[in-house]
Amino acid sequence: MTNENKSLHDWAEQGEQLSPQTWEQMPDIYLYMDQVITCLQGMLKFYDIDEKNPLITNSMINNYVKNGVVERPVKKKYSRSHLSRLYMICLLKQVLSMQEIDRLLRDGESDPQERFSAFTEMIAQATQQTCARITQAEANGNQELRELALHLSIEAAAKQAAAKKIIESLESHSQIEAERG
Repeated sequence: MTNENKSLHDWAEQGEQLSPQTWEQMPDIYLYMDQVITCLQGMLKFYDIDEKNPLITNSMINNYVKNGVVERPVKKKYSRSHLSRLYMICLLKQVLSMQEIDRLLRDGESDPQERFSAFTEMIAQATQQTCARITQAEANGNQELRELALHLSIEAAAKQAAAKKIIESLESHSQIEAERG
């Protein structure tokens, strides 16, 4: 096994066992920005594979707050609700625009703990299934891995288009209801 394949193998094995942090495991105290960054980096470590483009920075958080995608901190301190929202944003921004993420997370606002739990369950399941596919393809060699990478890329493109279309449809539906109501 080459070093590249060993790295992929280790990453996929880790993903198959992935168990995202639960609401209860997040700090139950208000955190300052540097603590938020440290906490989120730990939570996102598995997904943060491009060192040159981190999933979260101070300026990103400040922009999310400035643009209303994340609630303002209370006296510069962030709660579990802030952390959960930032976690979801960090993962979703890989596929959706900030405006789409805001619409998706704002529509049908529910209890932050319930939303976070549902989200982490979905991300864990998707990650575990994808990593299992990698492990299976890896056993069959590099050509199989190339084909899987192509297949995953095609799936991602199709699923991204579908998600964007659904969000657009929901937004149109909400506007029609608002005009009627």
